[in-house]
Amino acid sequence: MGRDLREEAMTQLRAVVTGASSGIGASTVEKLTKLGWSVVALARREDRLKDLAAKTGCEYLVCDVADDDSVARAAEQIIAEGPVHALVANAGLAIGNDWVAVSYTHLTLPTIYSV
Repeated sequence: MGRDLREEAMTQLRAVVTGASSGIGASTVEKLTKLGWSVVALARREDRLKDLAAKTGCEYLVCDVADDDSVARAAEQIIAEGPVHALVANAGLAIGNDWVAVSYTHLTLPTIYSV
């Protein structure tokens, strides 16, 4: 019946997934790799990234999105290896270190979204 051009195109596509060491990020990496995407998984926990790479065949880089230098190094390396067709910005950032000890009730939705 001919070639599946959609499947061929997917093998050429490359995605970067942040927060990839667990949860939604890891599931996204799993799904994209099953669909034939080349995926670069980013997270802070190298042990989990290694496990994910062994399971899915993805590439990975240790990167803390809260650290500008870490993000710059990762971006430079990723871009040097070719184009990126999709970015899944899944990594979470915490304001402060202890959510229980600090009250953020003064933050309103416009304040949160203007960051």
